[in-house]
Amino acid sequence: MGRRNELRQVLSALTSDERDVLLLVAWDGLSPAESAAVLGITAEAARARLSRARRRAQAVLDSLVVEPRS
Repeated sequence: MGRRNELRQVLSALTSDERDVLLLVAWDGLSPAESAAVLGITAEAARARLSRARRRAQAVLDSLVVEPRS
């Protein structure tokens, strides 16, 4: 599976709130506090959303790993 498809699957598994903060931090290089200001939420809320987004993204990526055949 290509990276582009993996990225689509990860992003589609996230809620819009999780996706927004993850993209602001990962793509735009903002800190969680800066992303909070952009989104109009508290820094604590941004950190919580980012943590949930990262956990969910990792779970999706882990599910895409194909075990090698023996």
